Amino acid sequence: MAKLTPDTLDRAPDVTLAEIWAPPTPLTEDLLPAFPVEVLPPALGAYVRALAHSTQTPTDLAGLLVLAALSTALAKKVRVVVRQGYSEPVNLYVVVAMPPGSRKSPVFDEVMRPIQQYEEALMREMAPAIAKAETRYHIAKAELQQLQAKAAKEDNALERAQLTAEAETLAVTLLRLLPPDKPRLVTDDTTPERLASLLAAQEGRMAVLSPEGGEVFAAMSGRYTAQKGKQGTSSANFGVYLKGYSCDTMRVDRVGRPDEYVHRLARLS
Repeated sequence: MAKLTPDTLDRAPDVTLAEIWAPPTPLTEDLLPAFPVEVLPPALGAYVRALAHSTQTPTDLAGLLVLAALSTALAKKVRVVVRQGYSEPVNLYVVVAMPPGSRKSPVFDEVMRPIQQYEEALMREMAPAIAKAETRYHIAKAELQQLQAKAAKEDNALERAQLTAEAETLAVTLLRLLPPDKPRLVTDDTTPERLASLLAAQEGRMAVLSPEGGEVFAAMSGRYTAQKGKQGTSSANFGVYLKGYSCDTMRVDRVGRPDEYVHRLARLS
């Protein structure tokens, strides 16, 4: 029979939709555009092609992961000037959707290894300085507590005033002795609240990188945030992810959490 059109449905009510509409076009790989390896710098383009060939995986996989690695390295260091008065950060969301057993993890490990090695090198380099700073801080903190206790028990007004002045001076000094946080570049399975704390500790730069995206999306959807009175339910928390992508400023003021302020986030995943 001749192919019918939707406007003939009223005249032929017994005709099925399969007879009216042509079969849907399948979303096969052949219809997808190839990853534009040629737009990458020559060295990176060659790396993506070689990695895809050696692992027998699509160039899309290595190409997208390379973009994520570059974004991790360049966040808060460069901005892309689209035109005068309009620029964008280089923060990225990258999601690679492939079936299980597609060799995603080996490619992920290969691309992200330099970042992990650099993070480990930073930790080793800063470990002695952090240990010394923590020692100085804890000694000064203990001394301050002793001065505060002594001043509180002192009955002589002059002695009490002198002890109070010493304690105030030491309290200001203690602020300057705060030990630096251990350097972190990457996290994996983390809650949005913990991610906000990491961003605050790392001057607004943190990458969420995982070969399996389930943990990341589960945390976004509220896996660890059960609503009161509703056992088994959860509340999605996208704020830190949205602000990180657009490089917005983050301020956190909640009961039970320290005040956190980060100017211009750089959160990547």
